[in-house]
Amino acid sequence: GGLPIAPPTAAQRNSSAAHDRALYNAWKIWRERAYGEATERYRQRLHPLGVAVLANVDFWPESWTRGSAEVLGHVDAVISESHDSSASSMAEKYSLGLGLTPSRPNLNYIAVFNQ
Repeated sequence: GGLPIAPPTAAQRNSSAAHDRALYNAWKIWRERAYGEATERYRQRLHPLGVAVLANVDFWPESWTRGSAEVLGHVDAVISESHDSSASSMAEKYSLGLGLTPSRPNLNYIAVFNQ
C-alpha cells in the first residue's frame, strides 16, 4: 500500500530549481564574506610576525572558486596559476587581475606538470 506519489509538475520543478539557485547564490555570497573575514583575522595575527598573506585565486567569473572583492581586499598579494594558456589569454588574465586588485602585487605561475 500507500498512496501513489505524483511526479512534480513542470511549474513545481521550475520553482524548485529557482529556489535552489537562489539558495546556492546566497551561500556563495556568505562563503565569500566569511572567507574574507577569516583571511583578515589571520592577516592581523600574522603581520606582526612579518608574514604576508597570499591568495590563490581564479579570476574568471564563471568559476565559483574565483577571487572576490570580499577576499582580495584582505590579502597582501594575489597569486594565480595558468595551464595551457596562450599569450593573449595570459595577458587578458593578468589585466583582469590588475584591474581587480590594483593596489596589490599580482603573481602568476605557469603549471609545468601533466594533470
